[in-house]
Amino acid sequence: MNAHRLAEERSIELHREVANVLRCDPTSLTEARERIRGWFADRSVHPRYAREWAERIDGPLDALLAQAAHADPFTQSVALGQTCGVLLLDSAY
Repeated sequence: MNAHRLAEERSIELHREVANVLRCDPTSLTEARERIRGWFADRSVHPRYAREWAERIDGPLDALLAQAAHADPFTQSVALGQTCGVLLLDSAY
Protein backbone atom coordinates (compact mmCIF):
# COMPACT_ATOMS: atom_id res chain seq x y z
CA MET A 1 0.00 0.00 0.00
CA ASN A 2 1.39 3.39 -0.93
CA ALA A 3 1.79 6.16 1.63
CA HIS A 4 -1.11 8.22 0.26
CA ARG A 5 -3.53 5.31 0.46
CA LEU A 6 -2.33 4.45 3.97
CA ALA A 7 -2.96 8.03 5.09
CA GLU A 8 -6.42 7.91 3.51
CA GLU A 9 -7.26 4.66 5.32
CA ARG A 10 -6.10 6.15 8.63
CA SER A 11 -8.25 9.21 8.03
CA ILE A 12 -11.32 7.07 7.34
CA GLU A 13 -10.67 5.05 10.49
CA LEU A 14 -10.36 8.26 12.50
CA HIS A 15 -13.69 9.41 11.08
CA ARG A 16 -15.27 6.14 12.20
CA GLU A 17 -13.86 6.51 15.71
CA VAL A 18 -15.15 10.06 15.98
CA ALA A 19 -18.54 8.84 14.75
CA ASN A 20 -18.52 6.25 17.55
CA VAL A 21 -17.80 8.94 20.12
CA LEU A 22 -20.60 11.12 18.74
CA ARG A 23 -22.99 8.19 18.71
CA CYS A 24 -22.27 7.52 22.39
CA ASP A 25 -22.30 11.18 23.44
CA PRO A 26 -24.10 13.48 20.99
CA THR A 27 -23.57 16.40 23.38
CA SER A 28 -19.94 16.42 22.28
CA LEU A 29 -21.18 18.21 19.15
CA THR A 30 -21.05 21.33 21.31
CA GLU A 31 -17.25 21.16 21.14
CA ALA A 32 -17.44 20.86 17.36
CA ARG A 33 -19.71 23.89 17.12
CA GLU A 34 -17.28 25.89 19.29
CA ARG A 35 -14.39 24.87 17.05
CA ILE A 36 -16.30 25.95 13.95
CA ARG A 37 -17.11 29.32 15.55
CA GLY A 38 -13.38 29.66 16.15
CA TRP A 39 -12.72 28.99 12.46
CA PHE A 40 -15.05 31.83 11.50
CA ALA A 41 -13.42 34.13 14.06
CA ASP A 42 -9.76 33.44 13.28
CA ARG A 43 -10.22 32.43 9.62
CA SER A 44 -7.89 29.47 10.15
CA VAL A 45 -10.17 27.43 7.87
CA HIS A 46 -11.52 28.77 4.59
CA PRO A 47 -15.05 30.16 5.12
CA ARG A 48 -16.44 27.76 2.50
CA TYR A 49 -15.34 24.77 4.56
CA ALA A 50 -16.41 26.35 7.84
CA ARG A 51 -19.91 27.01 6.41
CA GLU A 52 -20.18 23.48 5.06
CA TRP A 53 -19.17 22.01 8.41
CA ALA A 54 -21.54 24.30 10.29
CA GLU A 55 -24.39 23.02 8.11
CA ARG A 56 -23.35 19.39 8.58
CA ILE A 57 -22.91 19.70 12.35
CA ASP A 58 -26.28 21.44 12.71
CA GLY A 59 -28.02 18.86 10.54
CA PRO A 60 -29.37 15.46 11.54
CA LEU A 61 -26.94 13.43 13.66
CA ASP A 62 -27.62 10.28 11.61
CA ALA A 63 -26.52 12.07 8.43
CA LEU A 64 -23.33 13.29 10.09
CA LEU A 65 -22.54 9.79 11.37
CA ALA A 66 -23.13 8.31 7.92
CA GLN A 67 -20.78 10.86 6.39
CA ALA A 68 -18.15 10.01 8.98
CA ALA A 69 -18.40 6.28 8.37
CA HIS A 70 -18.12 6.69 4.60
CA ALA A 71 -15.76 9.61 4.28
CA ASP A 72 -16.64 11.50 1.14
CA PRO A 73 -14.24 13.88 -0.63
CA PHE A 74 -15.43 16.81 1.50
CA THR A 75 -14.94 15.06 4.82
CA GLN A 76 -11.51 14.01 3.63
CA SER A 77 -10.62 17.58 2.65
CA VAL A 78 -11.38 18.86 6.16
CA ALA A 79 -11.10 15.97 8.55
CA LEU A 80 -14.09 15.23 10.73
CA GLY A 81 -11.68 14.47 13.56
CA GLN A 82 -10.25 17.96 13.23
CA THR A 83 -13.73 19.46 13.24
CA CYS A 84 -15.08 17.56 16.22
CA GLY A 85 -11.78 17.83 18.00
CA VAL A 86 -9.26 15.12 18.67
CA LEU A 87 -10.11 15.80 22.30
CA LEU A 88 -13.20 13.67 21.73
CA LEU A 89 -11.00 10.69 21.03
CA ASP A 90 -8.66 11.51 23.89
CA SER A 91 -11.57 11.55 26.32
CA ALA A 92 -12.96 8.29 24.98
CA TYR A 93 -9.81 6.27 25.72
